Amino acid sequence: MSDQFAALDIEATGMDPARHDVIEVAVVVFSREREIDRFSSLIRPRGHLSLDMAGLTGIDPRELRSAPSIDQVAPIIRRMTAGRPIVGHSVELDVAMLGAAGVNLPGAVYDTHLLATLL
Repeated sequence: MSDQFAALDIEATGMDPARHDVIEVAVVVFSREREIDRFSSLIRPRGHLSLDMAGLTGIDPRELRSAPSIDQVAPIIRRMTAGRPIVGHSVELDVAMLGAAGVNLPGAVYDTHLLATLL
């Protein structure tokens, strides 16, 4: 098992990977001892951000107009998660959303929501 992990979180225009877009991504690489690296970025969606999702996420749709595309940040996400188990709260949906956007993240995934529920 790797001694480093990649914590992943995204925000999206909805919860259906086939229909909705990632609009924000954050990755923190860490070990037991310390934080190693971090990245976060808004991401320009193909469509628009609904008012209800803007309210839920706190993201101003105007900020998304000048944000990079998912293709522009994909290499950073891949580099930061490569060879590291991915952890996050309900992270399977995050990984599925990124996969639908063309950012496939192979490897182990640990859901902190599931782990917390079991504990």
